[in-house]
Amino acid sequence: DIFDPPILSPTIGTTWTVKTTQTVSWDTSNPPDLITGRNHSSIRLIKGGRQLPVVLADEFDILLGKIEVEVPWVTEGDDYAIILFGDSGNWSKTFTIKGGPNY
Repeated sequence: DIFDPPILSPTIGTTWTVKTTQTVSWDTSNPPDLITGRNHSSIRLIKGGRQLPVVLADEFDILLGKIEVEVPWVTEGDDYAIILFGDSGNWSKTFTIKGGPNY
C-alpha cells in the first residue's frame, strides 16, 4: 500500500548550514499494514522546485520517522526543500541553506 507521511522537519523558517548534520523527520503514525518499498526510501534535495542530483539519504526504513543528513556544499538560498521517497514522494516546505557560495 502507499504510505504518504507528511514531513515535519525541515519546514518554513528552518535554516541549515552547509557541512552540518541536520535531522529530517516525518510523521509515521497510521501506516498501512504493508508498505511498498518500505526499506528503500530516499531523501533528495530540491532547489527552486527542481530536484538536484543530491541524495541526502538512501536505502532506509520509512518507518524510522527521522534520519540525520549532512548538508552538502550548495549555493546559499531560501528556496530549498527535500523530497522523501518511500513508495510516494512528499515535499517539505521551503527552507534556507546558508554557508555555501553566494552566486
